[in-house]
Amino acid sequence: MKTCPRCAFENKDGAKFCVKCGQALDKHCPKCDSVVEPDELYCHVCGTRLDGKRVCPACNAANEPDSAFCENCGTPLNLSGPAAVWPKPVQKKSASGKRIFDIVRASVALAFSLIMFISCFFSVGKISPSATFDVFDIEEVGHIKITSVDVIEGAFSLLDPMSDREFFSDFTSFALEHLSSKEQELLENGSPAQQTQVMIKLLEDYNVLKVFSLEEVTKYSASVKAELWIAAVLSLGYILLCTAFLILSVIDFVFVLSGKKRIRATLKLNVVLLAILLSLNFFLKMVFSPNWKDMAPGISMVLIFGILFIGLEIAGRIVSGELRFSKKQLASYISAGVGAVIALVVLSLAAGSIVTVRCSVSSLTESFKGGYSASALSKGWDALLQANENPDIFGQAETTILT
Repeated sequence: MKTCPRCAFENKDGAKFCVKCGQALDKHCPKCDSVVEPDELYCHVCGTRLDGKRVCPACNAANEPDSAFCENCGTPLNLSGPAAVWPKPVQKKSASGKRIFDIVRASVALAFSLIMFISCFFSVGKISPSATFDVFDIEEVGHIKITSVDVIEGAFSLLDPMSDREFFSDFTSFALEHLSSKEQELLENGSPAQQTQVMIKLLEDYNVLKVFSLEEVTKYSASVKAELWIAAVLSLGYILLCTAFLILSVIDFVFVLSGKKRIRATLKLNVVLLAILLSLNFFLKMVFSPNWKDMAPGISMVLIFGILFIGLEIAGRIVSGELRFSKKQLASYISAGVGAVIALVVLSLAAGSIVTVRCSVSSLTESFKGGYSASALSKGWDALLQANENPDIFGQAETTILT
């Protein structure tokens, strides 16, 4: 519908004059008679100013139509001479191709962020309870999947330690409540393979990491508690970053569909968040891998991944022309390169031993030395806590070394 500028009557879209007052509905250029939009200031065909104001040839100031002299510089407006030439508006090329590309890009980012958000609540790793926890005493049970929520719940269970009796009572009650009669029958009389499958499902539903809340574990395994809390913090960060990634992708997708000017920083934030998420996902899987014995290499790999993504970002900016090589900044480039090399060396050393111990026995000619990483030292601290309660452990260790 076309609204009449005089009487505000609503006319049909194809009408040229108002059917109520006769007012012309279309605005025309006074020079070339082209149809222009009501809010346009210059004609998009010939460049004529549409409000009738006279442009000063000296200072290009806009004056009223009946002005004889420029109100800005006093130049006569009726003098013959070269009139101020206003550049014609540049007609933009069709942006349909760019819009299609933006929609596809935003759709892919949204789909990927949704997948990352959903997957952050699923398995992030596997552990082997039969190899790690003697309390289950079931050698047939293989690897148990754990989620980021399980890690967080397992860490908070450390705040309220349970005795062996309380733990088994809680576990038994959970099993009776969640296992069907058929599963209970398979657990008692089924084949070993069937019993294993039922037990794995039960442990995954119960959250096997709750075994860390046993008083014996919390009392003598300081390293286990520290590693679980670190993993819980990383898991919480993983969930929050996935949520932020999804929110930014939704905002970007809405802006693209609505035709609004998209947030330029959204793409960079998405790239950074994606890099961090992939690194955290890799780190959590490595920490809870059955064959992963030390957390230091996982931390090193996370930082190396971060350095690689920063390198890709810098390379992308160089290709796009945002960054250019400058001889004046050569010293800064060299300093940054040396710093990166030192960082990689430190990361490599972080995964190795930080303390070397040499041992010798006076009655023997043999001697040996060994390197110990942070993980090995934390396990040594656990052994000292246990030896404090049972001094016989020292004698057992001496016997083991001598034999």
